[in-house]
Amino acid sequence: MRKLPQLLIAVMISLILCGYSDAAEKRTPQPHKPTGTTKGAKRGMKTYYMGRFAIDLPEEFELEIQSHRFQLVEIEEYPNIQDAEQRWKNHLAKIEKLKKPKGVNKIIIKEQPIDRLGKWSRGVLYYGDSMAADECKWDFLISYGRNTVLFSLKGLLNKEKVMYAWLKEVANAYSPFLSQKKPGNHSFYTQHGVIELPYKRQESTYARFAGPMGMKLRIEMKEMHRARESKEEGLISRTIASMATGFTTDVDIKKVRSTKRTAAGLPGEEQILRTDDGNGEEVDFILEHLGDVDSGERPWIQITVDTNPDNLDEKIKIWDAALDSFRPAYKR
Repeated sequence: MRKLPQLLIAVMISLILCGYSDAAEKRTPQPHKPTGTTKGAKRGMKTYYMGRFAIDLPEEFELEIQSHRFQLVEIEEYPNIQDAEQRWKNHLAKIEKLKKPKGVNKIIIKEQPIDRLGKWSRGVLYYGDSMAADECKWDFLISYGRNTVLFSLKGLLNKEKVMYAWLKEVANAYSPFLSQKKPGNHSFYTQHGVIELPYKRQESTYARFAGPMGMKLRIEMKEMHRARESKEEGLISRTIASMATGFTTDVDIKKVRSTKRTAAGLPGEEQILRTDDGNGEEVDFILEHLGDVDSGERPWIQITVDTNPDNLDEKIKIWDAALDSFRPAYKR
């Protein structure tokens, strides 16, 4: 077997994950049958809510990062801040150090309280781009008691009043996760809270977990802006195309699984690939749902695991259980 730098395998997998429009071969994969549907976390499992979905994972998995964007609003949560006012002072001091656009004397345009939001709230409007004096950013810091949240929205300065109302609508729909006992009709979950608003525009969620036996699990969801031009844009077709172009000739690729699979009631495609470049083996698990245009309930979804080939049967069981537990987290 000819050797290839490990980086090339990473590039090849990235092509498969990110999309490939010209497939060289068509196949009809056989569907994988789910092993069951999990309505709640079983013993030894933990439920994670993210966006409009939830997943159960073994307790050995540790959440490393979870980020969200809701209707273009960036959300940063601080679950253990005791002094929101001091946090706000620190935030303003950080803004003051930003580079000002040319011709601007003060970076902060205005700073004010925000009525009827949480237990304590403040907002600041400032220049958000050092290269553009016509662009701005609104930041709201809101204390809900145990949770403090920073909501941020960028836009044009002449639209700042619209931005203010937009940001206030999102912030007003947020509540700390512990106070939300049952899913609503339009629940969108962050790491520590939930927003009760229907889909209107851009939403995205990203989470990364470190799991047992060297498993790295990632979940990414985002809205679709255009319809897929062909079925050849799917996961399996992209893999076939990548192999057919000769890009992977120096890599030994074994398909452990390549099939259609439904997760959260959404049709998708699944692959488990075992790769060897002569320097070491890797295993990549991939589940992808292509999504519908402008849908919060049917976004583009990709769930992946990368790991070593040790204890592969056990890892496949963990993978299957996770996908079977993946479900909508809003009331249907």
